[in-house]
Amino acid sequence: MLPPIAGAIEGFRQLAATYPDVWICSSPLREWNPCVPEKYAWVEEHLGNDWTQRVILIRDKSLVQADVLIDDLPDLPFMDRAVWRLVLHDRPYNQDAPGVARMTWATWKDVLPSVIP
Repeated sequence: MLPPIAGAIEGFRQLAATYPDVWICSSPLREWNPCVPEKYAWVEEHLGNDWTQRVILIRDKSLVQADVLIDDLPDLPFMDRAVWRLVLHDRPYNQDAPGVARMTWATWKDVLPSVIP
């Protein structure tokens, strides 16, 4: 199981306390087993059992109705039909993505208020 990104758990808890309708949206691998149970186990271990009820696992994230999607991938499939605005979680491998709001767990309080309606 991957460890959380530095500051992610505390930042996520603060985010969820600030915005009342936060969900966890993730894409399972094509070979879903053991990916799906591992994702739920990670959420339960690091965020608690209550958060397992707020997980959306979906291959096409454009189907999710939201104001904002925080993701590390700048070129999500079907993004052109999504209703949400992408906020890119800044990572070393997505530095070349232009024209997208960016955040880290240290900067989300400065970034999200400018993109959330």
